[in-house]
Amino acid sequence: MSESCEKDLSPTALILKFTDLESVPSEANLNKIFSCYGPLTEVLRKSSRATVVFRRRSDAETAFSSTGKYSTFGPSLVSYRLKFLPPTPSIASPSPNATKRGRKPATSLEGNAAN
Repeated sequence: MSESCEKDLSPTALILKFTDLESVPSEANLNKIFSCYGPLTEVLRKSSRATVVFRRRSDAETAFSSTGKYSTFGPSLVSYRLKFLPPTPSIASPSPNATKRGRKPATSLEGNAAN
């Protein structure tokens, strides 16, 4: 598998920071809003943040690009960022160099919401 294909198959989290807990959309609403960009693996709400994990990196990048453009969340969205997670190892073809502790660190990309 090529490196670019592997990167696209990496789970990627879109992390949204809101002004307060009350302004964070429900998990059901977040799922409805972001599932149109591609398959999700997880949607979480915690304090004033929401995390939406996409199965594919390209889907998360598309959602990231759209988040600030359309002001879906209004002025309550303070900032948002992508967190690139380490690729999930395939059960069918494990890497010969893979170890349980040898995970690659996550990286991120940030954006600020326009008011």
